[in-house]
Amino acid sequence: MRAIEALCALLLATVGTNVPAAAQSRPSVIFLLSDDHAAHAISAYRALLPYAIDLPATPNLDRLASSGMLFRNAFVTNSICAPSRAAILTGQYGHLNGVMTNREALHSTAVTFPQVLREAGYETALFGKWHLRTAPTGFERYEVMEGQGSYYNPVLLSATDTTRHTGYTNEILTERALAWLDARRGSQRPFLLMLNFNAPHRPWEPGPAQLGLYRDTVIAEPPTFWDDGGGRASPARTQELTVALDLFDRDLKLVPPPNLTPG
Repeated sequence: MRAIEALCALLLATVGTNVPAAAQSRPSVIFLLSDDHAAHAISAYRALLPYAIDLPATPNLDRLASSGMLFRNAFVTNSICAPSRAAILTGQYGHLNGVMTNREALHSTAVTFPQVLREAGYETALFGKWHLRTAPTGFERYEVMEGQGSYYNPVLLSATDTTRHTGYTNEILTERALAWLDARRGSQRPFLLMLNFNAPHRPWEPGPAQLGLYRDTVIAEPPTFWDDGGGRASPARTQELTVALDLFDRDLKLVPPPNLTPG
């Protein structure tokens, strides 16, 4: 958590830094992507919702939003992991970039916005989840997980080697991104940094600092807990996240997560 707070502070400091007018026409871009993260879980978005919801506030994310941007008119045409990532990178539908499910690779002919920025002179880097069954393209530096990755002790693949890190993946990815930013401090080149977390995707494994966060809290069942989708369209009836039928032991925390450091 401390590393993530440090990243937020650095991003806010970067936004507030005075830069020459020439640089403002080629702004640096820091793109943070969380995984399967519902919009209503970010308190900055709740004012845009047509209903009220009582969830904890997210002050650090809200601070980033206030100094950056909110997506107020955004739509998703294929809400699956890899197709969403491919659409963000290419601006294309899945039938054009080749990624319509989690099983296809990004077309080798697909042009991504990191490629365009790199060709325009930007320094480009990617840390975290890629999940497109190809080597990342358009990045001078990348350290990515294979597939979904893990919540602990991740293996990161670069263009030259494979390294297993020890610790919580969110923290490690943040620290790797901060180190890259520190190393290029003073550079006159604009940059693109993509930091792609694999959280909060299932199986929802908290970091060490959050393990006991809700130990003494009674969390009420949501109104939809026993909802079977009756009387509504087929997607509501065929969703696969029911506790009884669809969640794994790992989702329900009945078994320890893999890749833990031996005690």
